[in-house]
Amino acid sequence: QANDHALYLVSILKDDLFSLRPLAESHDIYSFREEALKIYMNTSSPFINQQSLSLKTLSEQPLIDYNGDLRSPSFSAKIFARYGYQPTIIFSCSHSQLTLEYIAHHNAYCLGTNDIIGPHTSILHPAICIKPLKENLQMIYLLIVPKADRQHPTIAAFLHIFKQHTLDSSQLITFKS
Repeated sequence: QANDHALYLVSILKDDLFSLRPLAESHDIYSFREEALKIYMNTSSPFINQQSLSLKTLSEQPLIDYNGDLRSPSFSAKIFARYGYQPTIIFSCSHSQLTLEYIAHHNAYCLGTNDIIGPHTSILHPAICIKPLKENLQMIYLLIVPKADRQHPTIAAFLHIFKQHTLDSSQLITFKS
């Protein structure tokens, strides 16, 4: 509707941040957190004693594609393709608890972050272990606000609360010409 005002919370690979440059002309883009992608696996995995796992190794294992929006292309498949690998995705799921329950009872793996899957996963699910990814891929969390809407009272109030809540961790992203 014409009277709707919107803002967007998104997460992308930090390496893809520059792809948002055209959007910055009409939107304010705030970053508020960065986090490394991790691998969630069952504690009975044959890789349990490794310090980290590579995308190459993971591409040969059963992978759950945790995808917050099943209407969009597979996030995991895009990451593997970027490095030249084809993942063995056994299913896609948009519910973190179902993903974790499956991993807790099966030999399966999942790429994710604390923000997406949960920071206390290994405490809540003792059969799950979290390992770093060798490629050290960083996710960046963004708040995107159309510049035309930022003065709307509801959006302005949200931004005020957002800036207070994120304290010094949020910053407006600007792209050099």
